[in-house]
Amino acid sequence: AKQTGFTIVELLIVIVVIAILASISIVAYNGIQNRAADSSVQSDLKNIGNKIRQNGILDKPYPTNRGDFVTAIEGMTVNKNSYGAHYTPTSPNGEYNLLFCFYTPSSGSSDVDIRLVAASKSGKVFQYDTADGAGVKEYAGNMVTNTTLCPARANYTPVRVWIYSGSTWPTGI
Repeated sequence: AKQTGFTIVELLIVIVVIAILASISIVAYNGIQNRAADSSVQSDLKNIGNKIRQNGILDKPYPTNRGDFVTAIEGMTVNKNSYGAHYTPTSPNGEYNLLFCFYTPSSGSSDVDIRLVAASKSGKVFQYDTADGAGVKEYAGNMVTNTTLCPARANYTPVRVWIYSGSTWPTGI
């Protein structure tokens, strides 16, 4: 009697084709997740930057610590799951992300520049900078130190505040 069915070679070909399709789907899914995280971080930076600029126009003080920052952006939240690739200094211990800087003029002018820098889960670093036209763009460097992310500027005194600090987000953000 003749038996009918699939040969081992036919079964292996089907398994290989399914594996290839699954791997393509996983790669595409990860790419979509990374783009979503990038968009979320960019949106957060723009919204936070605009809110702080608005507060400055209303003569509210600029934040100088994490608590002031949370108060300044009251009612706003960030998508914490979109942030990643945190800067980890040797001292103090912990991870850091979402750096807020503002530059006050040393003398004469009342112009204040704002900069926000954050790393997305994808590993890309983004910045919002009023000195560059208040848009969000990809940062050309890595999350290295707060002095490279918010460098000193001539005739300006920088204030630097890590928002995600010591591996924790502040309450209310």
